[in-house]
Amino acid sequence: MPRSLAVTEVTDTSVSLRWSRPETDGGKPITRYIVEKRDPAKSTYIPVGTTADTCYEFRVIRLVAGNEYVLRVSAENEVGVGDPAELSHGITAKSPYSKSSRSTTGAKSALIISIVITITIFLQYQ
Repeated sequence: MPRSLAVTEVTDTSVSLRWSRPETDGGKPITRYIVEKRDPAKSTYIPVGTTADTCYEFRVIRLVAGNEYVLRVSAENEVGVGDPAELSHGITAKSPYSKSSRSTTGAKSALIISIVITITIFLQYQ
């Protein structure tokens, strides 16, 4: 099972994932990783892509903004597909600049111009 599966970026049409190699490969070298998604209301996963055995990142694309997705990654070798690493919660595809994506830690995330001062200087040559 891949370890440390995490989301590294979310946009309105994609989610980027990163993980670490499994602790064990079951005695045969890993040949690839399989990335899958599903709707939280359904139980069936849909394959969205694969990566090489040395690649631990994947960008799930063609997502619909506002929809939630459950994502998982499995390692495969010549024996078969191992147990998947699954995110502990669904991920909603949304713009990182949307109001609901802003930090809730109290950090200011938007610049608002509140005062504009104009100074005009007239110069004259003598």
